[in-house]
Amino acid sequence: MTLASRHVSECVRALRTEYLTDGLAPSYFEINNGLCEDFAEEVVRRLGAEHGAVPSLFSLGGEQLWKTDDSEDWDDALLSGYWRISPPEHFTWAMLNEVGFGGHVWVTFERRHYDAECPDGVDSLFELPLFRRYIVCYLRERGIDCPEVETDDVIAPPRCPVQLAPV
Repeated sequence: MTLASRHVSECVRALRTEYLTDGLAPSYFEINNGLCEDFAEEVVRRLGAEHGAVPSLFSLGGEQLWKTDDSEDWDDALLSGYWRISPPEHFTWAMLNEVGFGGHVWVTFERRHYDAECPDGVDSLFELPLFRRYIVCYLRERGIDCPEVETDDVIAPPRCPVQLAPV
């Protein structure tokens, strides 16, 4: 049997349930905030054990997508070229470099991105809820209204602390 995106989604769902059941984290959000590297590597290990070596399946950390080890600027050539990722709406690459994203490790398979809050994967890492929360706050700080990041977590994740005044 070959690996398919549904297998990745199933593995992510099963492992995040194990984390909660075993008391390793109280929510999917918390898995992504301190346990993300272990989580991503375990998903890759399990899927590799079940399906054999899959070159397009691996864990990926944000710092691997920076221009240099000394710079936290996104490697826009790599992201737009290999990964086929563009900046989110309202953003340029320069603006993304200003955001100050936290560290994160997630699973990639065939250029889709998966983590504990996003078991079905997304085409752009900037659509992962963890990154999206930073984007929402950045935009709201500049007066641009955008919706909260909603996930299917067992405990509601924190809201973006920046709220716009009602119109």
